[in-house]
Amino acid sequence: MPAPVQGALAVQVRTGSDAGVVVAVVDDIPSRRCVTAERSFLAEIGAGCHTPTGALATVSSTLIWPQASLFSEDHRQVESATDLVALGILLARSLSSEF
Repeated sequence: MPAPVQGALAVQVRTGSDAGVVVAVVDDIPSRRCVTAERSFLAEIGAGCHTPTGALATVSSTLIWPQASLFSEDHRQVESATDLVALGILLARSLSSEF
């Protein structure tokens, strides 16, 4: 499982600008939703780029399927989960309470 939000590209533009119209053409809503789920997991556990964790959200039809793993610092323990209702936040709470 990859580190959360790997390969995501974000473009930030000023609201109401002409650039917003151009960027909207390439905005992929399913990808944005997956990134949001993965980022919410990171935010909930207070993780940074050095936290031993993995997260991957994928889209199937209209559903987002999140997966996450949280490793102990020595990598000897791992907790993994998927939760279709709560996505990133409840998944993170569930995993972080295990440690």
